[in-house]
Amino acid sequence: WRRVEEEWETPEEKEEYEFKPPKARGLDVEKLQREKDPKKRQRMVEDSQKTTGPTMIFATVDYPGCCEDKTGTEEIAKRWNALLGSKGMDAQAYVVDNATILFSTNHGLFADEIVEFALEQPECVATDWNSKRTPGPAETPEWKGKDE
Repeated sequence: WRRVEEEWETPEEKEEYEFKPPKARGLDVEKLQREKDPKKRQRMVEDSQKTTGPTMIFATVDYPGCCEDKTGTEEIAKRWNALLGSKGMDAQAYVVDNATILFSTNHGLFADEIVEFALEQPECVATDWNSKRTPGPAETPEWKGKDE
């Protein structure tokens, strides 16, 4: 029966059945020791920490009327969730508090793209992922003064 099944299988189906998800890369310690540039070394460590499993990313937001309640932040989270979904990203956005959105995904290899997406949004103050904070367009001197 296997032979009959293979005869009826289209090339697209065969390719789909043979698909194997990408494997997480480990850290090549020898390569890390040979690298002299500290920024490249840091990037190598960050890349090794990406997983094929679940990951979480936090985004701090600011907008007119922010932080009085969660309503505005919930609207932003819904919009961002829809935009990520339209890009084919399997990520969910949850409002943690009045100015924080949590992105959760079961595919950690897409974390860079999710962070990049969030940082492109005008309401994004910063993202936090993998113990690394990255400032966004809404991190203004006024916001920093208000946050202190």
